[in-house]
Amino acid sequence: MRRFAAITQKRREVIKLCHCCRETKRLRLSHIVSSLAYRRLKRFPGQKRLVEADAEVVQDGPKRHLLCDDCEQLLGVSERQFNDRVLTPYYKATCFRAGYGDWLAIFAAANLWRILITLLEDNEIPAVFLMPATEAERIWRAFIRAGAPDSSPYNLHLVLIDNRPEWAAYAEGAVEYGIAANIFGTEAYLVAKLPGLAMIGVLCEQDDGPWQQTKINPSGGIIDAMVSCRWPALVGRYFRRQIAAASQVTKVEWN
Repeated sequence: MRRFAAITQKRREVIKLCHCCRETKRLRLSHIVSSLAYRRLKRFPGQKRLVEADAEVVQDGPKRHLLCDDCEQLLGVSERQFNDRVLTPYYKATCFRAGYGDWLAIFAAANLWRILITLLEDNEIPAVFLMPATEAERIWRAFIRAGAPDSSPYNLHLVLIDNRPEWAAYAEGAVEYGIAANIFGTEAYLVAKLPGLAMIGVLCEQDDGPWQQTKINPSGGIIDAMVSCRWPALVGRYFRRQIAAASQVTKVEWN
């Protein structure tokens, strides 16, 4: 799991292979997790943020040279739709329910894919999960470029956590990502937590039965914050650890 402290990076021109289109171009400095997550934090200066006692308040998220201009703009389409149709109304609504199109799966896949690229580059994927992680990266990349009809078997899930009182500290806590995995190499999930919600990508699993009301349909569907969701026990243990950690950290006011 990673929590993001304030990061400053020098602007420099980088010409390398774009991770998305696989062409050698000038790369932009891209957010690993969507900048929408950090805009949410910045727009509520009076709210208390939860950070570790020795950490700085997050001003912006970490970035990498991942995408060329064309691919950045391509992924920006689903990001704008997610912001306008889900994120903004979700944060304002008492009982949120909305329809979505294929853009939701693309947005989730794009975020999880960028995280996975970063973890692979930094050699932070456990060796036992390296093969499914590499294949998930390929499938998610093809999906966000419309080269695959869906992301199966590396399915995408969305969990809305803003309406769960016992999760309040975790829901409004720092943006983070991590891997929930067992030691046997049979089950692993990539989790990206934004304010109020979590996106989860399957890296490997033997049974998708435990998932209920969370799977993102690649062709569209309905998001309902009031439905009862279920997820695998491994993901539940990951959430419980994060909730416990969030309840113990220091509350820091934005200046």
